[in-house]
Amino acid sequence: MASHDPRGLIDTTKGEVNEESARLCRELVANTLSPTLTELSLKKAGLTTLPPQIGALAALRKLDVGFNALSTLPSEISNLASLRIFFALGNAFESIPTVMGALPSLYMMSFKSNRLTHIPEEALAPSVEWLILTDNKLTALPKSIGKLAGLKKCMLSNNKLAALPDEIVQCRQLELIRLADNNLAALPDGFLALPALAWLGLAGNPCCAGAGDGAAAAPTTKWVPLDELDVHEQLGAGGGGFVHRATWRGGGETSEVALKIFRDAATVSDGDPAHEIDVGFALTHANVIRVLGASPAPKLGLVLELLSLSEWKELGLPPNFDTCARDTYPPGAAFATDHALRTLRGVAAAAAHLHAHGLTHGDLYAHNVMARASDGEAKLGDFGAAYTYRGGAFTGVHAEALERIEVRAFGCLVEEIAARLVPGVEDDTGNLADALGSIARKCMAEDVAARPGFDEVSNALLCC
Repeated sequence: MASHDPRGLIDTTKGEVNEESARLCRELVANTLSPTLTELSLKKAGLTTLPPQIGALAALRKLDVGFNALSTLPSEISNLASLRIFFALGNAFESIPTVMGALPSLYMMSFKSNRLTHIPEEALAPSVEWLILTDNKLTALPKSIGKLAGLKKCMLSNNKLAALPDEIVQCRQLELIRLADNNLAALPDGFLALPALAWLGLAGNPCCAGAGDGAAAAPTTKWVPLDELDVHEQLGAGGGGFVHRATWRGGGETSEVALKIFRDAATVSDGDPAHEIDVGFALTHANVIRVLGASPAPKLGLVLELLSLSEWKELGLPPNFDTCARDTYPPGAAFATDHALRTLRGVAAAAAHLHAHGLTHGDLYAHNVMARASDGEAKLGDFGAAYTYRGGAFTGVHAEALERIEVRAFGCLVEEIAARLVPGVEDDTGNLADALGSIARKCMAEDVAARPGFDEVSNALLCC
């Protein structure tokens, strides 16, 4: 534990302090940190205030002050002309300091899991492309969000938003927005026509309440007692939780399964895990990872069919700081033409099944697809952002728009796979790449209404 700083910069009474962060903070106060420093982490440094000496770090590009007790920022922050990434996760901010709006290079800003109730009009830097405000108490957004012309990714789940400002339709580069678990009864006119929007999360809002004709009826959840589950090694992790191998001893039988244990509901960017439990039991398609049951708290989660990691691999990797809303792939990633085509047909078939039942996945990405190495067979998983959209505020053209928004996400996937094709047995890479390129362009058409539905996309893939 670090010693108490009499100036109140390091307060060990706030819980366990990260010794390295505390040391860096002391060096900052003493002006011994190099002015050429480009990254600085003061996570868990016990801070109640951020020292004004921060303004001397003119070359700083990334600053993390997460898990402290900050509620204000010094005006000297405005001197950080090179700052691109700012994390303030888990602090005590009730309002975003207006000084943040003065940062000319700010690309990514996170005030996740604070106490935000208000965002001043001047607090959003126009350069921001990635905005994270999950798990706060916001009832409204500033109209100035419309000035974020390059905004691509916006995380707003678990707030108290009653409406979005009309100005948000000016964010024409917006690709991904998470709005789960708010109080939205409707969306602004033109919002569903945003040309780049591909990943939209809306679960847990009044606008999604009720199910209209054709929507999936939520079946009864099959709860699996925890004493029937032996949890083994971790197989993977994502934003919504951790996946473990498990043995299920129930009904006199023993079977190997996967157990997805959810993270704390309030902090999950996609929304409350209860939504994933509800949706999971409504899906029975061969190209969807099968849900076998749900485990109760304290290990709230889903019991899933187990896919052998020696046979099945994630199709892609999640986005990173640079790609923002687009997936990444391992260096040298390549797909045989026959495998790629089978994978895309499987994902399209799964998506068509969802939308035929009034459901959207909300997170249709390569990193949420498992592909079998032997033949490219695909299974779609991770329904943390999924929701029922028929009924409530979404009927007619609005329901069609939600499907076409997800079609754009599929178009992105097609584009990524087509760019990584390797010759197949008949060396038809070029022909398939051209065909997939044509499908991708149609799926990603700027006019949302002009995009095909998933049934049409599936038929086009069958003709390739």
